[in-house]
Amino acid sequence: MISFRNIILMIAFHLVLASPICPAEHDTDNADLLTQARDQFYESLEDESKIDDAIYFFEELAKTESLEGKALTYIGALYAIRGKHVFSPFAKMKWVNKGLSIMDKGLQSSPEDIEALFIHGSTCYYLPFFFNRKHQAKEHFQTIIQLLPTHYSSYEPRLILNMIEFLESKINLTTEETVQITEIKKELRGD
Repeated sequence: MISFRNIILMIAFHLVLASPICPAEHDTDNADLLTQARDQFYESLEDESKIDDAIYFFEELAKTESLEGKALTYIGALYAIRGKHVFSPFAKMKWVNKGLSIMDKGLQSSPEDIEALFIHGSTCYYLPFFFNRKHQAKEHFQTIIQLLPTHYSSYEPRLILNMIEFLESKINLTTEETVQITEIKKELRGD
């Protein structure tokens, strides 16, 4: 069985390797801060002591209106990761629930941000059944598939390719969705 740590590492691997190019990220300061924040997020998966630093970076990004939703989604994921490290089951539940609440708020702010949808959806997908979030994850994955044709060009190709690979392995795609995704993959790979 895959551990929560490995799951979050997979999510981070997919996202840290590629940075989406959004209008707000053309601002060099925001782009640099977002890169640092993602790096801290990735490091926090390996080292619990890095969680506070990652939260700090994403809190700074959340001050930029166009990045607020994405930043809050990451912050929520970081609180859920913090819950993984505590011993008490009550404390675990508290941290994960706090993280979910923050992620929900972030996604409400940026409902069409593919990266936020992916962070939220992936986190929900791997939560234990008693959090009752698997259905929400699948909804996010479906939304990503719907948004890809019109949004994928705003993101780094590697991010989209990694996201597609993840989605293909986790949800049942219709024939139409498979054709659509195959075309996007061909274009991004330069086939």
